[in-house]
Amino acid sequence: MPKLLLITTDEDLSVRLKKLLSAGDFFLHQVEHLDDPKHSADLVIFAPEKVTETEFKLFKTHPLLHTADWILLSDGSPNKWVDLMMSQGMAYHFRQLKDYSPLLDVIQDFANEFKRLKINRRSATQTSTLDQYGSLLGSSAVMHKLYRLIRRVSQTDANVFLIGESGCGKEVAARTIHEQSERANEPMVSVNCAALATDLVESELFGHEKGAFTGAVNQHIGFFEQGGKGTLLLDEITEMPLALQSKLLRVLESGEFRRVGSDVVKQSNVRIIAATNREPEAAIEAGFLREDLYFRLAHFPINIPPLRDRDNDVLELAKHFLAYRN
Repeated sequence: MPKLLLITTDEDLSVRLKKLLSAGDFFLHQVEHLDDPKHSADLVIFAPEKVTETEFKLFKTHPLLHTADWILLSDGSPNKWVDLMMSQGMAYHFRQLKDYSPLLDVIQDFANEFKRLKINRRSATQTSTLDQYGSLLGSSAVMHKLYRLIRRVSQTDANVFLIGESGCGKEVAARTIHEQSERANEPMVSVNCAALATDLVESELFGHEKGAFTGAVNQHIGFFEQGGKGTLLLDEITEMPLALQSKLLRVLESGEFRRVGSDVVKQSNVRIIAATNREPEAAIEAGFLREDLYFRLAHFPINIPPLRDRDNDVLELAKHFLAYRN
């Protein structure tokens, strides 16, 4: 069974949850505050008296943020710190919870998924063994959380926003999401926004008609049409000019676009996965990313862990790739 951690000062909630969960052989450990001595956990239930900037900052730096799934219980009042928590990795949010059944259902589903997620053991040599999910390799706790997140989002059509340093595997994660989804038999188109010429970005994304501009000697099918009913990865989305981000936002809102030089409206049915090596908040503040576009894209934000946070994966990956090369 997964390890559960409850963070709250509400003793009534603690007693009730422990009683309800004991019937399912769950063990629930409790601490009162986010900065209390840390404990290992696979699922964290955070029920503060009120979500403030202090709680948000502690949440952002909590050592379990990237290894455990999180559930927030709040009073339901409008709160920008709650919204920021949801955009930074909080998996579930229950407002004004009176009936505990929905919470218990999520916990049970998590436990079932925790047991059901069968990681294929892949052995490069007799001394190198790595867990694998799709095209992703790694046995560390942060990778197992990533596998759970990808499995969950793959079962939906939600837009995904991948955040991680250059070289951490964002494109591999995007491909795994696509391959595990119902769109797996449809195309996956990857676009490096940083490599697109500024004056051709719109044409590359949406296509153009012959004669639409100087040099347009043939009709061009853009990435949105190439993606069809599949997946479109917009890598390094923060490198896209803001004017084009505005047009992209309108396409996401309406589901419609036009090729450059055409009045014919086309429907978009492609799933968007965006990726960046910048922190979204910093990118928005610095003018690299429209805030409204971010919230439209980040239905399901996922942080991809850097290699330095992956415990023993570094040595095992080195063994794996050495064996693969030989």
